Amino acid sequence: LCSHSVRHCYKGDYISTGCCRTGAWLRLKKFLGRFNLSNLEICESLLYNNIIIRMPRIYNDFVKTGNDVHIYLWQVEETLDELCGLIDCGQEVLDRISKDITSHKRKVEKLATRALLKSTPYGESELCYHSNGQPYLSGSNEFISISHSGNLVVIAISSEPVGIDVEKQRYISPRHGKSFVNETEMQRFVDDNNSSQEFLRIWTVKEAAYKAAPDKVPVVTGIAVTERLLLNDYIQYRICFPDDSSAICKTYALNDFVLSYCRLEKANS
Repeated sequence: LCSHSVRHCYKGDYISTGCCRTGAWLRLKKFLGRFNLSNLEICESLLYNNIIIRMPRIYNDFVKTGNDVHIYLWQVEETLDELCGLIDCGQEVLDRISKDITSHKRKVEKLATRALLKSTPYGESELCYHSNGQPYLSGSNEFISISHSGNLVVIAISSEPVGIDVEKQRYISPRHGKSFVNETEMQRFVDDNNSSQEFLRIWTVKEAAYKAAPDKVPVVTGIAVTERLLLNDYIQYRICFPDDSSAICKTYALNDFVLSYCRLEKANS
């Protein structure tokens, strides 16, 4: 495995990606092209042991936002055996996963999540779960959130509570959308030209906010979107919890996917 990687820099944020064998960069460019990243300024740099791509079919991007949120993405094309090999799990672990999870897709997601985590600087931490299902990193003070959709696995890690959600683009009918978008949000943010897309964006925003603070609200629909700001590279939303506390969520369009993350603001901010 080589330590060569390519860093994409823009507006103080960056995405860095490592590759491990000849030809991987061409495959990586093709993959990144799917994510509408043409506005990035591309420059080469040497980063040692930062992000390692372990197989040519696996790509993971490290996105460092300007507010201490690290986002990792993995396009899953591996078999269960290949993923198990990436995390060095034995047959006993694979048998336990097979026993606990009957869905093949869920097994792949579980192993891919652990493989992705292992490829990050937090790879030595054990992924555990609280009784409410919220993940955490054993032996680390960092917060983690996980999401899957289609063949994409994403992880967000931050020093503050964080939530992330990714959804494959799909049509959402007005009838379905109104089940989680309230009347005020309908009037302010949804119109006939963008209804399905905005429904999906608002869903990912509320889901990300819920993951960041599951103790603040019993259900996703208890979260209200109060502001929306359209920026060049993403859409910024402000959400409000029932206790009147608020947080900022950012939403990105990744061609076939919509990704939103929410990081809770510090109490004294």
